[in-house]
Amino acid sequence: MKIQKRRKGLSLLGSYPSDSNDFSKMKVPMLSLYAEHDGLSTVEKILKTKHLLS
Repeated sequence: MKIQKRRKGLSLLGSYPSDSNDFSKMKVPMLSLYAEHDGLSTVEKILKTKHLLS
């Protein structure tokens, strides 16, 4: 995935990257926000995909 130079970072709200979206080599700050009881994301899913974030 290519991010234009004007982008300052990436925010994930109630989501997490899939295995096909590896952002780990990108040099932009990332913030992932999720809620413990949102009904979709789980702490386990977030932790399992943490290595895909920068």
